[in-house]
Amino acid sequence: MLIYNGTDYTIPVFVMVSAIILFALQSTLCKRCRRLWVKLLPLLYVLLWLVLAVHALLSEPGGFIDLRGLVAMMFAIYALICAVSIGLAWLIGWLKSRK
Repeated sequence: MLIYNGTDYTIPVFVMVSAIILFALQSTLCKRCRRLWVKLLPLLYVLLWLVLAVHALLSEPGGFIDLRGLVAMMFAIYALICAVSIGLAWLIGWLKSRK
């Protein structure tokens, strides 16, 4: 747990670190690999989180307060953030290869 001044920063740090790692991985794959399917492998991580979001949304309600929609939305937002970092790596790789 990453607690600083009484505030838990575990989730924001996890999101930022994973976005940076995905950006670096995708950037490296765009530079070094020629096959398209290898370059698309980081998108499987995004797909995994989208599948988890759908599963969370469609699962059985488990108690008095139903938070399935909130959890599914958080998973989908995280997948979107990861997809944006992967897309930025693709964009930067494309812009560098154009010149």
